[in-house]
Amino acid sequence: MDSKNESKEIYADEVISAMIGFPISKIIFSSVKKVEDGKIEKVEAVTIAINTLSLLKGCNFILNSAKNASENIIPKADKFIEEFKQIVE
Repeated sequence: MDSKNESKEIYADEVISAMIGFPISKIIFSSVKKVEDGKIEKVEAVTIAINTLSLLKGCNFILNSAKNASENIIPKADKFIEEFKQIVE
């Protein structure tokens, strides 16, 4: 891979805005950070500008992937919740 085009992984907590347009849409992701007084604040992590049709196809792909993975994810999530409850209760 060319060093100018290396992919980057950026952590985000949630999508905070979606500006759907033609031909380009923008999705803004946020993350949380502690500020000086110890409070937590949402900050913009990254904005992605993408062709709108590609975005919609990607959303469909993500939803289908989640549906297909749900059989494996749900039991693990249930187990995590039970173990968490045992620890904190």
